[in-house]
Amino acid sequence: MIRVALRGVREHLVRFSLSVLAVTLGVAFVVGTFAFRGMLAATFDAIITTSVNAAVYVRGAEAVATDLANPGAAPTSPVGFGAQRSPVAAALADDVAAVDGVQRVVPDYSGPVVLVGADGTAVVTSGPPSLAFAIDPEYPTAHLTTGEWPGEGQIVLETGAVRASGLRTGDATTVVIGDSPRQVTVSGTFAIDASAAGAVLVGVDAATARAVFAPDGQVPQLSVYADPGVDEATLAARVAAALPAGSGAQAVTGETVRAESRASIQEVLGFLQTFLLIFAAIALVVGAFIITNAFAMAVRERQRENALLRAVGASPAQVFASVLVQAFAVGLVGAALGVGGGVGLVHGIRAVLARFGMQLGSDVPLSAGEVAVAVTLGTVLCLVAAALPARRAALVPPVQAMRDDVAPSAARVPARWPGRCWRSPAAGRWCSPRGSAPRSTPA
Repeated sequence: MIRVALRGVREHLVRFSLSVLAVTLGVAFVVGTFAFRGMLAATFDAIITTSVNAAVYVRGAEAVATDLANPGAAPTSPVGFGAQRSPVAAALADDVAAVDGVQRVVPDYSGPVVLVGADGTAVVTSGPPSLAFAIDPEYPTAHLTTGEWPGEGQIVLETGAVRASGLRTGDATTVVIGDSPRQVTVSGTFAIDASAAGAVLVGVDAATARAVFAPDGQVPQLSVYADPGVDEATLAARVAAALPAGSGAQAVTGETVRAESRASIQEVLGFLQTFLLIFAAIALVVGAFIITNAFAMAVRERQRENALLRAVGASPAQVFASVLVQAFAVGLVGAALGVGGGVGLVHGIRAVLARFGMQLGSDVPLSAGEVAVAVTLGTVLCLVAAALPARRAALVPPVQAMRDDVAPSAARVPARWPGRCWRSPAAGRWCSPRGSAPRSTPA
C-alpha cells in the first residue's frame, strides 16, 4: 500500500504541488521567525558582551520611572538595555580606584549626538541610536583602525558610522552634542568586536564629554576594571564596602548587568516572536484548507482506483492509510522546502535591513530542535488536513465507488438514435427526428 500511495503522488505531482506550496509557505514563516529571532538575539548578545565588559559597575541604587535625559520617554540603561537608574557622582571614581584589585575606573560620559555626513546632511538611522561618548584608548573591545584617538576638537568614528556618513580620516565636519554645533575633524576610525546594528558611534575626548554630558558631576555609572585574577564577586564586595554612606550607589558584578540586559532583550524579542508567529499560524490555517481541498479532489477522482483496491482485498483502514501516506510524503517534502525557504527569507531580510543601515550579525542561528519542530508541524498539518478526505475514501463501498465513477452525470441518447424517443404500449419504441414533435402513430 505504501508503494501504491507513493506512486500516486509521483503520477500526480501537479495535483499535489499546491499542497506542497501551502506547507512550504507555512513552515517557511515558522522557520523564518525562529531564525530571525535567533539572529537578533545573537546580534544583541554580542553587543552586550562587547559594551558591558567591566568586572564591576557602580550605579544608582534605585531604578527611575522616567528617562532623566528625556522626560516622558521610556527610561533605558546607559548601554541601551534594561532599566535606567539614578545617577551617581563621578567623584566616586577616586574612592573606587583606591580599592585593592581595581585596575582602573572609567566614568560613563555619553549622550546623544547628531553627526553631519560628507554630503552636508545629518546622518539619520532607521531606529538605532546615535551616541557620542568619551572614548577610552584602553577599552578592551575597541580597536583603532586608522588615524589616532581624538583630542580636543576631534572625533573618531566607528566603522558603521563611517559607512553611513561617508566621512574619512582627516575630513572636517560638524557634530551637535549638548545642543550646540561644533566644528570637528575626524582624527581616526575604530572597530568594535560586534556589529553596531546600525547605531552611529562617535568617540570624543574625555574633557569634552565630561563638560557636555556631566556638567553637574553626575554620571549614569562607573565601569570598574579588575586586575588579572581578581574575581568579580570579590571585587564587587570590596567596592561596595568602599562606597561612602549616603552616596546612593551600589556595586554589582558585570555578569549581573549583562544578565539584566539579556533579560530585557529576550522580553522584547519574545513579543516580536509571538507577533510574527501569529502570521505563521494564519498561513498554516489557510494552507490546511488548501490541502484539504486538494486531497478531496484527488480522492474524488480516484474512486475507481480505491474501489479496485477494495475489490482485491484492501480493507478500509488500508485505503485510509494509503491516503495518509501520500499526505505524509507531501508534508515532509513541503516542510523540507520550507526550512530552506525560511533561512533564505531571513537572509533576504538581513540584506534589506543592511541597505537601510541596520547591519545585523552574519550568522542565522537555527537549532536542530527548532528545525524538528517546524518539520513536524508541517507534516502533522498535512496529515490532519488530509484525514477527512482519507475517511471518505475508506468508507465508500467498492461497487458504489465504481458506479459513481462510470455512471453518466446526465441522460444521454445513443448515437444511433439522433432524434427523441418515446415508448407506446401499442407501437413499442419509436423515434422522431431531433427537434420534431412526436407522432400519434409510428411511421
